[in-house]
Amino acid sequence: MAQDKPFVVKHSFFFMSILSILFLAMAGVLETNAKIKEFQEGNGIVAFLIWFSMYIAAIFFLYTAELREFFKSDKVVMNCLKAFASLKFTVFMLGVSLWLVFVGTLAQEEFGIWEVVNNYFRCFFTQVKISHMIPGDVALATHKIHYYFPGGYVIGGSFLVNLLTAHTLKFKFSASLKEKVIGGIIVIIGLAFTYWAIADGMSKEDIPSAYVDSYKRVLYRLLVGLGASGVLLIGCWVLFKKRAGIVILHFGIVLLLFSELITGFFQVEGNMRIEEGKTSSYIDVARKFELTVSSSLSTEISEDSISISDEMLKKAGVWQKFEKLPFQFKVKRWYKNSTLPQRAAPTKEHRGLGAKYDIQLVKAVPGIQSDQVNTPAFEIEFKDKEEKPLGTYIFSLLMYDKDSTYNQQITVGDKTLNLMFRNKREYLYSKGSTQPVQIKLIDFRHDSYLGTNVPKNYSSLVQLSDPAQEIDRKVLISMNNPLRYTGRTFYQSSFAPDESGTVLQVVRNPGWMIPYLCCVIVGMGLLFQFILTLIKFTNRKMKS
Repeated sequence: MAQDKPFVVKHSFFFMSILSILFLAMAGVLETNAKIKEFQEGNGIVAFLIWFSMYIAAIFFLYTAELREFFKSDKVVMNCLKAFASLKFTVFMLGVSLWLVFVGTLAQEEFGIWEVVNNYFRCFFTQVKISHMIPGDVALATHKIHYYFPGGYVIGGSFLVNLLTAHTLKFKFSASLKEKVIGGIIVIIGLAFTYWAIADGMSKEDIPSAYVDSYKRVLYRLLVGLGASGVLLIGCWVLFKKRAGIVILHFGIVLLLFSELITGFFQVEGNMRIEEGKTSSYIDVARKFELTVSSSLSTEISEDSISISDEMLKKAGVWQKFEKLPFQFKVKRWYKNSTLPQRAAPTKEHRGLGAKYDIQLVKAVPGIQSDQVNTPAFEIEFKDKEEKPLGTYIFSLLMYDKDSTYNQQITVGDKTLNLMFRNKREYLYSKGSTQPVQIKLIDFRHDSYLGTNVPKNYSSLVQLSDPAQEIDRKVLISMNNPLRYTGRTFYQSSFAPDESGTVLQVVRNPGWMIPYLCCVIVGMGLLFQFILTLIKFTNRKMKS
């Protein structure tokens, strides 16, 4: 009679789950201690290696005999691959991804949607707070306690490994050597077609669009997707026969994961504010900020300025230096969202605007609606390289929103510098050009339905000038007719309260073409499998 397996081995999944939760949670619980938290934040790799070593040691403690037998086996690699290729692993990762979506949704109440996207989904590991899942006063008591959980990159990578190993082990070629060669050539052509479509979308400098261009662009995307998926389907049919649709379907899913990776790394979104009769050559990047230091009041592209990123400004309590700057600085406090009330009486504690205004912290907004925008601010102290105090200042994005040319001044020795806190700027260049593209607002119109305040149309007539491409023409940007140029899309988003200017939303996404291709490829695979199943069902009915 065969010997029964030990209890731990029979309930491997249960014990591994408990062990994993214990280690993920314990690392977060220990961070409630200031010294341990400081160590883990300052020595991330060392802390990870310590925890990982302890985790592996615990596994060996539980499965010493079983692991010894496992590693003696000649099929170690194959067994590992089968585990990754199993449907159980797929279902498990689906559960993990659903939990990540759930806790990410709860976290939006505190962090806001874009911070959740970056810290929960576009990362390898995230910190999930216990307080997000507990209501009332108990949440306040557990606010600092959190546990670590796989982020979007780990989950997406796991799905990719699962998919590739499953195809490697379970999908066999149903073709002769001649068919393999022919099918392989066709698949290579289809992949080249797909790559060309993606690369063309990344590098194409669109001619400014007119009203008639909208449907042509949609039709173009669909035709390119149909062409690429059609060639791939023919090649997969030669190689895999009846499983061709499933292969195409999975290829579309992998391509969709790749699309999200490109979007996460390279997409830039911002606004361009232009008053009537004035010209702009840059956009204000959304959710990215900078403190610029300049020796002049010039706002042109040629301004001699140094930018301090918001990542550095958020490091409160630390003195920081720039080699090119004649001073050092320490941010005393960073405010994620704030107002700028006027002081009851002037103060000498702060210089510049700080003598007249004060920063008041307000609750951060989720950022789901377009009119809900956080206005960060900070209090900063300066001193020169000889440790001489230069004063304490306050900066708020509200200053920039009121006047995009507003500066505060600081004197270092005999030199006066201008400081401006603003959205990060991205200047517009066409491919290979050293001169920025100029967009001038000629006329802005806001039309409403008769007798109501409901917008019927609002549009911006602009003059687009690009000397490098020899383009100088008028373009009308309206609600359903964006301008596409320099790899960016300019949407009519909003306007100044007194209708004296326009606000254009500007989006740059090099991978814009990939989701269109993915949808068509996945649709082609599903349609192919549906037709095969329908034919099989019809033949069975006719025979019976």
